Amino acid sequence: MADNCANDLNLSAEEAVRLKEAFKDEHFLKLFQEYIEDVNSTDSRKSYEEEIIAIEKERGFDVKFILPDPVYVMKFTDYNVKIFINICSNQHVQEPTSEKRNSGTEWKIPVILSKPREDLDKKKAKCTVLDTMFHPQTIDLAKQNQRFKGIVEDTALTTIRDKFGIDMISKPVVYPKMKYKGKAPSVILRRSGKQGYVCEPLEDYVKKTLPKLKPNTSVEGSKNRLPASKVPKYSIKYRDILDLKDYSLMGYTDKAAPKHIIIEVQLPDVIRASDIELDITERKLLLKSCQGVNHSYNLSINLSYAIDKEAGTAKFDKTKKVLTITLPVKERGIPEKAIISERDQLP
Repeated sequence: MADNCANDLNLSAEEAVRLKEAFKDEHFLKLFQEYIEDVNSTDSRKSYEEEIIAIEKERGFDVKFILPDPVYVMKFTDYNVKIFINICSNQHVQEPTSEKRNSGTEWKIPVILSKPREDLDKKKAKCTVLDTMFHPQTIDLAKQNQRFKGIVEDTALTTIRDKFGIDMISKPVVYPKMKYKGKAPSVILRRSGKQGYVCEPLEDYVKKTLPKLKPNTSVEGSKNRLPASKVPKYSIKYRDILDLKDYSLMGYTDKAAPKHIIIEVQLPDVIRASDIELDITERKLLLKSCQGVNHSYNLSINLSYAIDKEAGTAKFDKTKKVLTITLPVKERGIPEKAIISERDQLP
């Protein structure tokens, strides 16, 4: 399993083993599940889209997010690999147009594609999935006329071949009893005043465009700037729990050493915990905003005590917009002088 992880995620053998061990930890699994639920929630997606729209508006772009509205599925087999093509509709795709010619009616049918993505079929074997989106009027005409439906499917197959080199035109097709295969990815449409909409998968936009946006940097001559980096308000608390092991036989107690350091950071512009990066070492805490979000926090705290960085926890309260970080202080033990005193009293 460790070898497979290393190959798929480009991890070293040591990193793969550590990841494998982490998934055996119930506390880690709980935090990981909370993160997945947060990222995949409808509210998180909506907030994320609103942030991107705001960023692009400052750059002079009009942005729209589109998701495919499922209609039906075409399935092909190419060298024992199944390829599913989702035929979908979306109102942001341009309407079909026709022109009368001597040879008949010539149709122009706009289509938007998603990038090919990997999925699993019913037998858990790997397969390829693509989305093709047409204007609702195109879909309505295809439902009413079988010949026009063939033209729509030919348009989908030809565009896929020309764009991705996947040629299914001469392959036999099967129509499964499903409206959609897999999970629909977001596609982003951007338009400036000088050009029409430019379509690209959201994952490509995040990788290529967002990292180029820097705080305090004017983009394309725009007077608007991204938010400047700021230090958030925070408070540090110390928690102490009375324990008999804090006392030596001589009655010594180390009252100055707390059990936990609790840091509460106010982050009013943060939407979800995944917007923030934390880097904690034994004596230092670093917090900063992730790339691509519409805020820029930066916080550095030197810790008064050495902490166990592997046992710390962090929890973000979406309502109060407060990140609470709990760090356990390492055991300091009994001072050397106290140990010597006890030894001297032995017979």
